[in-house]
Parts: sequence; structure tokens; C-alpha cells
Amino acid sequence: MKKENVPNFHRDVGLLLLRIGVSSAFAFLIAMRQTADRDTFLVYPKHFLILGMLCCCTFFVLCGAIVRPASTVAVVLWIAAAGVGLDAGENWFALPVRDCEFAFVFAALAFTGPGRFSVEHWRTLGSTTDDT
Repeated sequence: MKKENVPNFHRDVGLLLLRIGVSSAFAFLIAMRQTADRDTFLVYPKHFLILGMLCCCTFFVLCGAIVRPASTVAVVLWIAAAGVGLDAGENWFALPVRDCEFAFVFAALAFTGPGRFSVEHWRTLGSTTDDT
């Protein structure tokens, strides 16, 4: 590996770990939340819509496909989730703070993009052909 490629490699590995970390944290959050609050979706149906859209966005971020648009939508949804949580009477220092943390992580991914270890990168490699 050339010396000038090492910082790019570290950045790409960092983005991969960030994508995997935020996606697995979201998956664990959903698993824990489902056992604790089974009736939440019946009382607050907005939660179900936001949760479904967040699952789709997080899946795209994990795969590295359409990361920037999916992350941007996820930022808006996490902010909406914080608002819905506050509207539902949740303590600010419990769940809405967590929602804001997820919003910041997805905002970072929206600005940085997916990195080299992603479906987007592999698609662009396959679409570039040398016609010379």
C-alpha cells in the first residue's frame, strides 16, 4: 500500500465502522424498545411511521447505498422522533437526547458520504468503462 493512500484507507475504514456502529446501535435499540413498550405504537401511531422510515434509511446507510440522501432523511426523522417523544411526555434526558445524538451521527454521514467500502463505490467502479 502506498504511503499517500494510507490516510484515505483509514478514513474509509472509519466511515465503514461508523456506518456499522450506528446501524447496529439502532438495531439493538429497536430490539430493546420492542420488549419494553409493546403498546407504544397503539397509543402513538406516529412512532410506527417514523420507525419504519428510520429502518429503511438505516438499512441503506448500512449497505452503503444512497448514503447521503438516506442519512439526510434520517436526520429529519430523528429530529421528528425527538419531537414526538417530547410530545408523548418522555423525559428530555432519556430518549430525546439519544435521538439528537443519532441525528448528529447521521448528519456526519450525510456530509462525508459512504467511503470506499460501500455499494455506492462498487457501483461507480462497475459503471466506469475505458473506451480507448
